[in-house]
Amino acid sequence: TGSERPRGTRDDYRLVLTSPAFWIIFIGIILSTMPNSIMMSQMNLILAENMASGKDASIMISAYAAGTIVGRLISGAALDRYSAPIVAAIGLAAAGLGVLLLASGFDTTPIVFLAVLIVGLSVGAEGDVIAYLVVRNFGVRLYSTVHSITSTGTAIASVIGALLLSYALKQYGQYAPFLTVCGVLAVVASILFLFLPKN
Repeated sequence: TGSERPRGTRDDYRLVLTSPAFWIIFIGIILSTMPNSIMMSQMNLILAENMASGKDASIMISAYAAGTIVGRLISGAALDRYSAPIVAAIGLAAAGLGVLLLASGFDTTPIVFLAVLIVGLSVGAEGDVIAYLVVRNFGVRLYSTVHSITSTGTAIASVIGALLLSYALKQYGQYAPFLTVCGVLAVVASILFLFLPKN
């Protein structure tokens, strides 16, 4: 018939796995999402280490939840107006800053509140930004293939994060070292995303 033969699954994976854009996104996800499951499941303990408890802690947890919603709205508007890699880089750099603030020992209520809010905003934006980057770099036809692989990156990050936290708590008895590492890795991830095509 002269028509092009449809590519099979093996060809799709070969195309994805040989793409530099895929590895930037995949590694960026692993580096940036390690603290996410910990933040959600152990937020009270992290806040207690930062001298926030009772009513203050409840307000901060609410700020984190509200931040995830607002972060989605902001990221959606930003992606319609600015380059996706730049939006991703700013969001992840902000997340790194928020996590580093939590690890810093500056335990005043306004600073801890700001740190939690920033992390919430970034977590909310993260899913939208990654999905957008996948579509822009691989198109709709490969979206499900790439998204399924990048989703495993989130799972891998959660496992690594849990192991790293366990080690940090055993060695130091506090969350700050774990949060410091995660903050630095999020900043590194933000720089990686700047190497994606400016689409």
